[in-house]
Amino acid sequence: MVTVNGSNFAEGATVIFGTTAATSVTFESDRRLVAVTPAAPEGRASVTVVNPSGKQTSLMNAFLFEGGTTGTLTDALVLMPATTMDTSGMNPVRLVVRSRVQVPGVTDVMLTDAGNDQGPGVLAQVGVATEGSTSFTWTSSSYQDDFDTYDTYRNEVSLPAPTGMTSITYVIAVRFSVNNGASWVEGDRDGFVNGIQDAQRPRVIVGRKGVEWCKLGGEAVVAPESYDLRIGQMGPTIYGQVFSQGVTNMAGAGPMLTGELGIGDAGTSPETWVWVAAGFNRDTGNGQNDEFMAQLPTTPSVAGDKRFAYRFSVAGGAWAYCDSNGLTTGGFTEDQAGRVRISSVAIDQCRLQFPLALTSRQGQVAGTVYGRVLSTSVTEAMGAGPGIEAQLGFGPVTTLPSDSWTWVNATYNVEAAGGQEEWQAALTGPAPGSYLYAYRFRVQSGPWTYCDSNPADGMVVESQLGVLTAQAADARSIASCKLQFVDRPLNSVVPSGEVVTAYARVSVPGWSEDAGATPGLRGEVGVGSDGNNASTDPTWGWRPATFNVDVPDAGEDEWVATFTPAYTGGRSVSFRFAVDDGGWSYCDRNGSNVNGYEPAQQWDLDIGRTTIEYCNLQFPDFADAGTTIYGRVYLPGVTRDAGAPITAELGFGPKIEDPGVSTRWSWVPATYNANCPGCGNNNEYQAVLPAAAQVGQHYVFRFRFGAATCYGDLNGAGAIVGGFNGEAAGGVENLGVVRP
Repeated sequence: MVTVNGSNFAEGATVIFGTTAATSVTFESDRRLVAVTPAAPEGRASVTVVNPSGKQTSLMNAFLFEGGTTGTLTDALVLMPATTMDTSGMNPVRLVVRSRVQVPGVTDVMLTDAGNDQGPGVLAQVGVATEGSTSFTWTSSSYQDDFDTYDTYRNEVSLPAPTGMTSITYVIAVRFSVNNGASWVEGDRDGFVNGIQDAQRPRVIVGRKGVEWCKLGGEAVVAPESYDLRIGQMGPTIYGQVFSQGVTNMAGAGPMLTGELGIGDAGTSPETWVWVAAGFNRDTGNGQNDEFMAQLPTTPSVAGDKRFAYRFSVAGGAWAYCDSNGLTTGGFTEDQAGRVRISSVAIDQCRLQFPLALTSRQGQVAGTVYGRVLSTSVTEAMGAGPGIEAQLGFGPVTTLPSDSWTWVNATYNVEAAGGQEEWQAALTGPAPGSYLYAYRFRVQSGPWTYCDSNPADGMVVESQLGVLTAQAADARSIASCKLQFVDRPLNSVVPSGEVVTAYARVSVPGWSEDAGATPGLRGEVGVGSDGNNASTDPTWGWRPATFNVDVPDAGEDEWVATFTPAYTGGRSVSFRFAVDDGGWSYCDRNGSNVNGYEPAQQWDLDIGRTTIEYCNLQFPDFADAGTTIYGRVYLPGVTRDAGAPITAELGFGPKIEDPGVSTRWSWVPATYNANCPGCGNNNEYQAVLPAAAQVGQHYVFRFRFGAATCYGDLNGAGAIVGGFNGEAAGGVENLGVVRP
């Protein structure tokens, strides 16, 4: 074999030695040809290259034909590492094998001035066999260059990728002949002088393309996902990420890539789990990774603690099992797998309701936080569902809810829409810093289900948790507050629905001394049953107050609020303040800094009959959202008249809070009903109960004429004509009830 170097060679060129063409010509490039010399007489011969176009050129007397090589081969080596690994995924893998041979008087003879001469008559071959086989397949090597007294040879072999196995090992051998192939001498990595040793033959391991990284979950690395399901319930959609060089880092689904989602019992090997096929979802990680998705398989028919994970394989190779912190972080571990708890009853849905941000001071109570829960067949009934437990907790911003957070028990609040229950709890401000907060619920002492503000996605994520900013104890805080006065004498009688104005003063050291309202300060006025403690009783109704004036001499701010108490009977008035969304400070008549808050120091009023002659909630007694509700009002000389200057409204909200005070009552306008043959001198009005009305709430009518307001309940009187009360004699329901 003779290498011919030059320029402008064309594929199909012929090489002529003297007057005889080479027996074969290999076109390697426009600058390189490899030709096999023909049989020729001894002596010098010109070398001519002829392109297919007919253009040719010659190098005169460039080649020397000699008689057969008579030298003795003294060394032969293969120039390769002991072991080479290839997992590129190419099929076949192309491998360059270099070898060298020493033949004194042949490989060390300089035939041309350049000195880069092939020893005449030497042949070289490379052999390939699979591990365990003694049958080599041999192919010819081409001369490359001189190395001292050696000649070096080069051969590119093709090694097929494995099929039906994860890898295949090839054994590489080289051999040389100095008599035109009549006999051969094999060389290994340390030469042939100490004999050919199989351990000195190079090995090449060709493996399938593997999974280099994978994880359970979306792009972000988060705590393992956790779900609570009932027996037979289908699980949510679960995502997995995978990276394999040359497979996933291309647009769309990576070729030959398989993903599966599996579920099995805690403490068992993932190989024994139930696995279902996952499908390609999208490219992630700036196009480097593939994301797969699958629905968690139907849960087993028995309760228990299960685990789930992803696994991926390339081209049928070994499975790579993936937990939530990634394949490369400590390998697959059960504690980083997803969790699913199977039970006969469970928390079906829960959420952190509101607020989603709080500011607290160390050691002081922050604002009330509400959460909701649904457990089918448990929470639909009125009142707290049997076995339901709720807790409000907070923890560091770098963590998701877990047992390591600080948790406080929550209490049942009210029924909510869709068979849900609403619970409430307050947090005491921790050490200064930033925290996250969340709710968790469980039923019948089962596992806790953690809840963020978005129950629709079936998982808990940091961006959907509440944010708690905790300030030091010496931060802006309320030193004292006082219910200053109410514009009605203490223990006086006030008609139901009549406007009442209350005033309070508050001191925030370092702030109240300045002009205007203290930043971040909120005030509310409340009304509840006579003798009930405003600071602890959840039945009080509250509405916002506004800044009124500065009281510079006392270093206080004065606030004012107006309201129209509706419920008749003995009632009490109170004020409360909070600063920077912290906990409430309650204010009685002698000031919160005197003996603390005292129910006996609340402002007591007796709410009596309205000045409007008569009004009521006509019907129905029970209704669901979308039902038309009717109410009637009577004013001598005014009704019955469609054009009477009467404002009528339908209201709905929690019965335990006064509808004339609480902002948790909502009101919609009602219209005059002309078709009312039994109305007599009454005006009848109608309105549709809105979809926002929740099961367990109550509804009433109210009517305004001039400065007077009349709240209408079912008996239109309570104990007196024109009165209003949430319950009639004997505790009978006297308001409309929103039913399922």
